[in-house]
Amino acid sequence: MANEITNEGVSEMQKKYQVFVSSTYEDLIEERKEVIQALLESNCIPTGMELFTASNKAQWEIIKHVIDDCDYYLLILAGRYGSLGINDEGRKLGYIEMEFDYALLTGKPIIAFINNDTQNIPEKKSESSELGKELLKNFQNKVEDGRTVKFWTNKDNLKSAVLSSIRTLIEQSPSGGWIRVGDIIDFNSKLEIINSENDYYSGEWKSITEQGFIDIIQLNYNEYSHILSGSIKRHSPERLANRKWHCIGCVVGESILLIYYSHATHSAGCGLVRHYCDEIYKGFYLRYNYGTHTIDKVDMSLEKL
Repeated sequence: MANEITNEGVSEMQKKYQVFVSSTYEDLIEERKEVIQALLESNCIPTGMELFTASNKAQWEIIKHVIDDCDYYLLILAGRYGSLGINDEGRKLGYIEMEFDYALLTGKPIIAFINNDTQNIPEKKSESSELGKELLKNFQNKVEDGRTVKFWTNKDNLKSAVLSSIRTLIEQSPSGGWIRVGDIIDFNSKLEIINSENDYYSGEWKSITEQGFIDIIQLNYNEYSHILSGSIKRHSPERLANRKWHCIGCVVGESILLIYYSHATHSAGCGLVRHYCDEIYKGFYLRYNYGTHTIDKVDMSLEKL
């Protein structure tokens, strides 16, 4: 096989972990700055939707895609419940709670920080209605149920709590993380495209991700151009929701190289899958982030249907 891509020799220190920071915004501007700084100091890539007005279905879909791309989910709760939206089941719910529920549903490791000095939160940063207070209390109870949370009273001890907790979370719940392109790819390498045997690669393939998603890949191999083309549909085991990508690829030595782009504008993926037997191909998947120019790597397999 020609020049297989690998991340052997890439240390944990070279990895960066993407963390989705979820909170209300206007009442926690300074606190979010401290949290983001703590994450940067912890070799993490903070991301969130504080500059994004989540007000319709299309925008909520983008929020979910951003959470999908993250390694960890970090929640900050204080005196506000936040604006309401409609979740995937058609219920009226706060956007922050919707983000939390989605992170929970998709198995993201969650770390939560709750302000336990509510008596000293300014009135303008607190819920004014009885309904808002009730929704916030119920959400806080949900967050505390079944998991350890950290409490804070000001932005300084919030930052300290994040610094110590995120490192522990990474150790206890390892994730793929992101690796710089140059750390795992030799840009001087060349890929040799060869013919496939009897057009074996055309047809449907199935791959199951670490999170339990099922990818159905429809491929067509052109024997004249030696190019694979097709589409990938992702099925969620819980909600059977479909997501579709287009892909293009080639046969590389004993492997299939697929490159495909997600519907989110900030990510793309490629799979290099090596042939081990007649029907099973095993290898790895790389996910590229346009914003940070980094790549993470997870094992994958393909089975001919």
